[in-house]
Amino acid sequence: NPDTIISHVKLVKVAGTAEQLTSVNLSYGLGVSVKALSTNEGTVYVGGSQVDAQDHTVAYSLTAGETIEYQIKNLSSIWLDADNSNDGIVWTSEIRSTTNG
Repeated sequence: NPDTIISHVKLVKVAGTAEQLTSVNLSYGLGVSVKALSTNEGTVYVGGSQVDAQDHTVAYSLTAGETIEYQIKNLSSIWLDADNSNDGIVWTSEIRSTTNG
């Protein structure tokens, strides 16, 4: 069972310039949920690289309140861009004190 739940808000400082999420090791098999903030004025874009997040034809788009889940080892695998500066996401994950993989 998970030991704790962590979450954090990430805002895009400058629209059109994708930003990488903070490096956080995630517990094997638990993944992370990424939700667009309900206060967003536009779309946020999620990608596996800066180039992908900035290319809105290939990035996964989220409008206010929409969520996507990923099974990744580290949050730094996620990049975020937005139509508007200061739009963003909240991410949450469960963490175990020991990880496998």
